[in-house]
Amino acid sequence: MISNFMDCMEKFRIEGKVAIITGGSKGLGRAMALGLAQAGARVVVASRSLDLIELTANEIIKKGGQAIAMPVDVSNPQSIERLVALTRDY
Repeated sequence: MISNFMDCMEKFRIEGKVAIITGGSKGLGRAMALGLAQAGARVVVASRSLDLIELTANEIIKKGGQAIAMPVDVSNPQSIERLVALTRDY
């Protein structure tokens, strides 16, 4: 089973790509952030709760991945514009 999982993961490598994960502080968003980092993406972990997204980003970094935490309110267009602008620089 493990070898099949690893074979599957190899097919979905995304090195050099940047993934923005909103709601990355817990639950499905956190799981997606961790999984995409494991697959090789640089991850922008975004949510309103800076403390929690920093935990997710730090976990990714400790496991050898690349991540940054960005607070964002997806209901605020200016907050989204800032997220996109900062992500371009990442």
